[in-house]
Amino acid sequence: MNTNVLCLHFALRLETLFLRFIFSPVLTVPARHFMQYRYLVNVFFAGLLAVILTGCASVPSVSITDKDRQMLTRIRVEPKVQLPSFDIYIYGNPVARTIAATVSGGIGAVASNEASKAAKTNIAEFAQANGFSLAEIVKAEFIRAARSGGTIGFSETEPMPNGYLSLTVNIFGFGQAHGLGSTMYPFLSLTATLKRLDGTVAWQDTVYVSALNGENKPGYEYAEYINEPENMRKALDRVAAIVSRLLVADLYQKK
Repeated sequence: MNTNVLCLHFALRLETLFLRFIFSPVLTVPARHFMQYRYLVNVFFAGLLAVILTGCASVPSVSITDKDRQMLTRIRVEPKVQLPSFDIYIYGNPVARTIAATVSGGIGAVASNEASKAAKTNIAEFAQANGFSLAEIVKAEFIRAARSGGTIGFSETEPMPNGYLSLTVNIFGFGQAHGLGSTMYPFLSLTATLKRLDGTVAWQDTVYVSALNGENKPGYEYAEYINEPENMRKALDRVAAIVSRLLVADLYQKK
């Protein structure tokens, strides 16, 4: 099992731990403080999840030097964006799916039964069937952000490049921003690598944007994504644009 698969499984276990904590019978929170309590727990687990998924990339960050920034001016973007080697699904009942993995007894059985009945859709296959591709979206959004963010030229068709850029999607999907409800938002971890002509790395960075990101809105329920594919395309566009902007900010040191 490769590193990204292990990271995904660990991330899902973290999601389970989050819901176990939220629904724990030993925790009693006064009603007037519940929303503040849930917000703080959400922030804590979202931050921890971001650290885990960022580490899933298993690649070091490399800061670009001023010399390379001046010399690498014509960059050819590699046509293929590397996607995870395993299938990723969007689930019709994310809450039941997670609670079933956590709670034993009657509640767990009911949740497990509901989860087994709930639909799930392979995201990559669904996108392809509806005329869009996460790989193409990520590539287009990065090129757009890079062109508007600085002086380095990025193109798939650069005839005389002095550098090459590759993009790797480490993990993506749709998740909840809160422990309850069925509204889901996209998440994406992307690594960008800029190499010199001799193949050495001049710059490399990884950015992860979670379902909790403040710009990552609006969200939709499962049926709204499946019945209106444009909702999924726009959601993936949005999260890819956020990730790309953050990567370009690092490339140009705009922090």
